[in-house]
Amino acid sequence: MSGGYRAWSKVRDSGSRPEVVRRFKSGPPHFMENLKLYWQDPYMKAFTARVIEIKDDYIVLDQTAFYPGGGGQIYDTGKIEDLIIFEVKKENEIIYHRFKGTPKFSIGDTVKGEIDWERRYRIMKNHSASHIVYYFMLKVYGEKIKPYGSGLVDEIKDRQDYIVDDSFEV
Repeated sequence: MSGGYRAWSKVRDSGSRPEVVRRFKSGPPHFMENLKLYWQDPYMKAFTARVIEIKDDYIVLDQTAFYPGGGGQIYDTGKIEDLIIFEVKKENEIIYHRFKGTPKFSIGDTVKGEIDWERRYRIMKNHSASHIVYYFMLKVYGEKIKPYGSGLVDEIKDRQDYIVDDSFEV
């Protein structure tokens, strides 16, 4: 983590959902990492979380199912309570949810998040399709072809660039 803030976390069972316990050597609590629910269940459509920080047009939650993008795949969109989440990003392991509107909740409140599931599912299918296409490219062309960069996977398309060696022929 930046700025000399170091944290460790553990998850313990509190009955209905895991409780994240964090301890800091120094630094304010808003530098905590979020529990990334999208790694636990990529099919999660809704979740509850505690608001850790509201700054400008970003919200930080203690846990989130919103995927922030990465590896060429675009971020999730959706809602937190009545706010539209139109961008999600990760910086220093912290997930920031960018919103439109005025929050009707405060730091410390529990809120409900909802992923735009139809969009997420289209992205997931495109991501899977990109792996299938690459598999068949390897079967046909062998090791002469390799992905170049991480490409772009969104709800409409998958765009991947490939590099070929000098012996490549179609």
